[in-house]
Amino acid sequence: MKAIPGKLLAFLIGLLLIGNQVLAQKEVPAEEDEFFYDTELTYGINFNSNGGVIGGVAGKYAIRINEKWFHHIGLQLLNVKNPKEERLTNPTTNQSFIPLKMNYLLVLRPQYGREYILFKKGPEDGVHLNAIFAAGPSFGLVKPYYILYSTTNANDALSVPYDPALHRKNLNNIYGAGSFFDGFNTMKVKLGLSLKAALSFEFGSVNSNVIGVELGTIVETFGQKIPIMDVAPNRATYTSGYITLYYGSKD
Repeated sequence: MKAIPGKLLAFLIGLLLIGNQVLAQKEVPAEEDEFFYDTELTYGINFNSNGGVIGGVAGKYAIRINEKWFHHIGLQLLNVKNPKEERLTNPTTNQSFIPLKMNYLLVLRPQYGREYILFKKGPEDGVHLNAIFAAGPSFGLVKPYYILYSTTNANDALSVPYDPALHRKNLNNIYGAGSFFDGFNTMKVKLGLSLKAALSFEFGSVNSNVIGVELGTIVETFGQKIPIMDVAPNRATYTSGYITLYYGSKD
């Protein structure tokens, strides 16, 4: 009688182990499975490749469809930057500003999609893993970038919107950044579309509380190029990777 080849033997042992695991899972009482929830509400801080140190804030509301699927309703408010942005400091005032920056681009992203449970955590520990796919409109809030500018000295500097025709050749007369709150009355809205794909890792020892990390990528496009920078190339389509640290609760 021929011996069973090593690879075949390993394969058969693997099948037996998998079958045993499946049977063991079927025998686990329902009350020992993961906490069964209908809704989840989370909020957190977003870090992304287009947003600098802190990109913005994000929130999410999930509603159960069945054992594996959830409705996903998300909302993000983020600051989108041009890759060419670099801060300079005026030696007279020691105040920093971004040369050649024309506008802020603040993006409000409501999104709808689905969440799928890839892995359930245990009743009191472990990691819960979800896959998320969502899309929605993007409202690009384009607000002028204000600078402290004077042709005489720092004491006479006024907060004015950056004007390429006037300020491009007079960077030495910029004494710092103006107030972020200036110019909201002239803000323009640009409509776009965003798509998101992500993985959500949830932790925590108490099932009703949620602490986790969402890792993903977003593709966003507007109908026209957004003039964030003077001279530097501006884009209509943005892609970014992001991390959101979040906290919330399940019911």
